[in-house]
Amino acid sequence: MVKYDIGSGRIYKEGYKRVDCDKETHPDICCTAEEITQHIKKNTADKIRAYHIVEHVMPGVPLYNTLAGFWEVLKPNGTVEIAVPNTEYAMHAFARGEITIDIAEKIILGSDPGATPFMLHKVMFTRAKLKRYLEITGFINIADVSNKKDEIIMTADKPDTGNGTD
Repeated sequence: MVKYDIGSGRIYKEGYKRVDCDKETHPDICCTAEEITQHIKKNTADKIRAYHIVEHVMPGVPLYNTLAGFWEVLKPNGTVEIAVPNTEYAMHAFARGEITIDIAEKIILGSDPGATPFMLHKVMFTRAKLKRYLEITGFINIADVSNKKDEIIMTADKPDTGNGTD
């Protein structure tokens, strides 16, 4: 089974090839999420794991193209698993006084005293927004598998059209 952990940083997930744009993390493949199709062949991945990476991609076309790149390198019936910060939770929790502005800012913007330029967020996600991006990219069987309030995790499959043109 061929699995890629996109934006892995210094995290080693057993069974996954590490893909990161920071060469200091010594990834197996050094590239951004947007460049994945230049480094991984089409229809070769069984699974793509992208935890806390797509919020760092510019919104609109660049984000769509990044997800389309994931779709392209996945085999038919391959699965993508994406985790993003739950900005809707952060806004509501801050408004109710449940979290401080510092915590809300970290969830929404990715700001942190030790943040590098790679860590700042460019897109805010709600469950509906992430699901919609996955739908328009062509993914099916989209499931919310979140288990934390401040994080959204969704899985989705690349369909098998059976015509060999996936």
